[in-house]
Amino acid sequence: MTRQNQQARLLSKFALIKYLLLTGYQRQDVLELLRLVDWMLALPPELELQLEDQVARLEEEQNVAYVTSFERIAEKRGMERGMERGMERGMTRGSQRTLRKLLTLKFGELPSWAEQRLVEANSEQLDLWLERVLEAEQLEAVFELPSH
Repeated sequence: MTRQNQQARLLSKFALIKYLLLTGYQRQDVLELLRLVDWMLALPPELELQLEDQVARLEEEQNVAYVTSFERIAEKRGMERGMERGMERGMTRGSQRTLRKLLTLKFGELPSWAEQRLVEANSEQLDLWLERVLEAEQLEAVFELPSH
């Protein structure tokens, strides 16, 4: 088990990658297997950088061009950005639901213009409206533009 020993995890992960790169698997198969290895043997960022250096040296030494370090980094960053966008969307939808519920409880069924504003709002607008809903006397006051 490498769960408690990150250095052993690094060595195990590199050994698996080396095996995949040197056994003649098709490029796409290697990429898919590496995704599985990354999932199973996650490393802290500093060890991940160490691993990328080791893989780059291996690729140079063995003249193996299945997976470049650049591809691994680009794929990882793409996945991270996708997760961030998904989390942002989820938080925005949660704010929309919460605000819709508060508005409905306070003012009754929402007119279509208010529903439309909720659907089109960004997270900053939703946060502002969530603050206003507590003090607003009328529905329109929640959506008013701030006076300067």
